[in-house]
Amino acid sequence: MASLSLSELTPDTRAKAEELLAKAAAAGLPVRVISTRRSCADQLDVPVVIIDGRPTKRAPGCRSWHVWGRAFDVELLEKSDDRYRQLGDVGKAIGLVWGGDFVTNYDPVHFEYAPGMSVTSICPDPQDCVAALARGGAYVPGVPPASPSPAMPVTIRVFALALGGAVGWLAGARLLRWKPA
Repeated sequence: MASLSLSELTPDTRAKAEELLAKAAAAGLPVRVISTRRSCADQLDVPVVIIDGRPTKRAPGCRSWHVWGRAFDVELLEKSDDRYRQLGDVGKAIGLVWGGDFVTNYDPVHFEYAPGMSVTSICPDPQDCVAALARGGAYVPGVPPASPSPAMPVTIRVFALALGGAVGWLAGARLLRWKPA
């Protein structure tokens, strides 16, 4: 079962969630938390619902920031598209990513905080993530997760690939010129 407790979030995400709740209330947008951290199984059980005439999708397996303690869902007590847009603007102003901006998965109740990180770098293959967590990996109910390591910057990845390619090319060229004695 998904948690409703902000204490299940990473400390930095929890701080952002608390700030959103306070600023939303001050802006006349009272909300309640409807989901924070989920297990992979809970994530797979999230139903597809229709919001504003569009079906929502769920991230596969452990590729949801909810699983890693970096996302939470809130519900406006007085719902309307305009009010959700206002809430999204409040969240974005404090550095949160708002699910109402998702192109392929409109989700106006969703907010996440994972600056400089990519869930696909933490979980390249959803099936592997599920298996890792099933073996006693990162998800421990009741214990906030450690912040995941940020993804390797693109410039370092490009440099590493170029260096690896150059070394491989030199080794191949040397083997082509080598003649047995």
